[in-house]
Amino acid sequence: MSEIIVNARFLCERATGVGRLAMEVAKKLKALYPSIKFVAHKGIYYTELAAQLEVETFGVLKRMPWEQIELPSYLIRKHKNAILLNLANSAPLLYTKNVVCIADVLWKRNPEWYSKKSLYYFNFLIPRIVKRSLKVLTISEFSKSEICTLFKVPPDKVQVFSCAVSEDFIRLEGDYKYSELNERYILSVSSIDPRKNLIRLIEAYRKLELYKKGIKLYLVGQRYKAFPDINFELSLEELKYIIFTGYVSDEELVALYKNACIFVYPTLGEGFGLPPLEAMSKGCPVITSKITSLPDVCGDAAYYIDPHSIESIAEGISTLIESESLRKDFSARGLEQVKRFSWELAAQHIYELIKGA
Repeated sequence: MSEIIVNARFLCERATGVGRLAMEVAKKLKALYPSIKFVAHKGIYYTELAAQLEVETFGVLKRMPWEQIELPSYLIRKHKNAILLNLANSAPLLYTKNVVCIADVLWKRNPEWYSKKSLYYFNFLIPRIVKRSLKVLTISEFSKSEICTLFKVPPDKVQVFSCAVSEDFIRLEGDYKYSELNERYILSVSSIDPRKNLIRLIEAYRKLELYKKGIKLYLVGQRYKAFPDINFELSLEELKYIIFTGYVSDEELVALYKNACIFVYPTLGEGFGLPPLEAMSKGCPVITSKITSLPDVCGDAAYYIDPHSIESIAEGISTLIESESLRKDFSARGLEQVKRFSWELAAQHIYELIKGA
């Protein structure tokens, strides 16, 4: 079997959903198959994990220039027969033995959700990567179908593996500042971008006038340059009840999940959708969109809404807020649903796919 090298560029910047996916797969691959090698450019953000993975760093460039210029040069000189595993939506075009994970291609159907710079990057790079790779990995049957349809890829070239909640995350107790929250609140966790549908969520919250009952809305996440800015047009009074936390640590996030009345994820599209599973792992009842990959991920453990309808979002929130028995039922179902997913099984599946590439 060919040597396997992992492009660990994802360790060099603060992780989004795809970065978290890549880190979890990397940890399990290293534990299961210690001979796998990891490489990255200098300036690693996650230094502790990099040490665990024994990452080799080299070169003077960073980010995409490193990936597209120095990484393929290094491989051709030192590991010309190696298979390069790329876990984060990108790969060097000048290397011919790539296996690449493309989490989703939502930008192709909905370009208005992304910045012009991001769209240029996606439109130029991803179709070429998909065409030239030995195999393409993705994280749901929905994403596989989209990749095959939009890029005219034969189905046997695209393989699906499932994401999971990190074991480390499940073990966390959430012993930081949000652990002592003494208030009722609704929680949503996502990047601040149009796809996450936060404006309709806020409108649903307004419609129900939950602030009059002392129920706040916590929105966890941050803005990224890849997405257009959103103007929420909130009054100073509303900002007392609609709380934007920005980025929070895993300890803080666990505390927020554990203390929330309900978790609401009214996204307009997902390749997988990990936050609902994270919420379920902490016993938090979940409301989410009945679209794309989410029914497969959440099964019967979530209350489904139409994300295009403020009325549907509001109805879902009202139904669960007002029924303790329903919240307990969805909490119990969620704890069982999480058990269906495992990063170890995902890593084993990926390894077998690479062996057959």
